[in-house]
Amino acid sequence: MQYEQIPENEHLSIKLAALFKTAVVPSDMIRLVLGELCYITKRMAYQLQIQKII
Repeated sequence: MQYEQIPENEHLSIKLAALFKTAVVPSDMIRLVLGELCYITKRMAYQLQIQKII
């Protein structure tokens, strides 16, 4: 694998951003069955305003 520490780097980046009072989504790290680390985060969906053209 070319980029082995991507989950760890992403998790660290978000935690550092939170320390500096930047708005971040909830996130964490979990260990998968084979021992790999996985970065998980809450998905934020944006609602679009749809306007009818009459």
